[in-house]
Amino acid sequence: MSQHLKSVLKRSCMASRIVNIAKRTPPYAAWWTFFARTAFKRSLCETKVKCLVADRSAEPHLLAFCIVHYNAPDFLSLNVRQCELLHPNARIYVLDNGSTELCLREAVRSLKRFDNTTLLCARPIESSHLVGLQLLLNYSVEQRDEFMVFLDQDCILTRTVDELLAKLSVNLLLIGPADYVEVPRDYGPLKRGRLRNAPRCIHPSLMILQPRRIAQLFGEAAFSPHYKAWEEAHVNDWQYEPFYSLSYRARGRIGYMKMRMSSEVPLLTSYLYEGRVYAWHAWLSSRIWSLSPEDLIDDLLVSWRRVAQSQVPVSWLRFIRKQAYEFMEQIHRSSGGSQ
Repeated sequence: MSQHLKSVLKRSCMASRIVNIAKRTPPYAAWWTFFARTAFKRSLCETKVKCLVADRSAEPHLLAFCIVHYNAPDFLSLNVRQCELLHPNARIYVLDNGSTELCLREAVRSLKRFDNTTLLCARPIESSHLVGLQLLLNYSVEQRDEFMVFLDQDCILTRTVDELLAKLSVNLLLIGPADYVEVPRDYGPLKRGRLRNAPRCIHPSLMILQPRRIAQLFGEAAFSPHYKAWEEAHVNDWQYEPFYSLSYRARGRIGYMKMRMSSEVPLLTSYLYEGRVYAWHAWLSSRIWSLSPEDLIDDLLVSWRRVAQSQVPVSWLRFIRKQAYEFMEQIHRSSGGSQ
């Protein structure tokens, strides 16, 4: 190798090293966090929220369930019915985050019959899931709820959460599923691999917390992006999700649940805490809403740098979605619920 080429390579390596060091210095992290938080707070301010269904219950309450809804009114209705059955004195706050008019009308129709349910509509349609989570957290703080449970529209409880609420303390701020789940075997077009890959972060499809305490500790933008959360995902080869910021801020004070995918129904995943199943989650209930049955999805099994090419037909995912919904209906009936 010539001396000139060695010199060029050496300078290139040094430049790369300097860039990497610069990225990890506190000033860079501070600027990254500043701009990300500013953009997040701007999105919060620009998002307009309208109440479509108002809570009519006058009963006192300590617990609120908070659900971000997007294009899955069938799962939403079933979820609300299950929450109302297991915790009849709780409040239920639903934030629609950009659903089509058809899905939104169906959500309004199905939720009007519940006295303890509030349906909020967030616009503009570009409002992110992260903004939806923060809006619901802030709303729960305003309502002075003692406890709140985030639920995805397609995550249904199998039992009450009273035992989990009792575990929250000064040393335990969050309880929820570690965002790590494996596809245990090949299910037709969905191949064995990892569906989620961030074991130290909580997925907000089920997240239990005390809203006022979280607000006291982390302010009114607790879900705002955090540079260290992004860096941790990058270093550990995790897929990055903006809501990991809250998990990073609460690190060391988290009670982790385990995710375990069903061996029978693909993508249907149980959430366990101390060996007991508290919920089942059907991934992708709304993602396929606007897609054609002939379309293919090829990014289900992901890590930070690699994508396992497992092309899954939307027609197959719709069939799996139907199976998951029927499974959850059976859970509701077993809990004593009706149609």
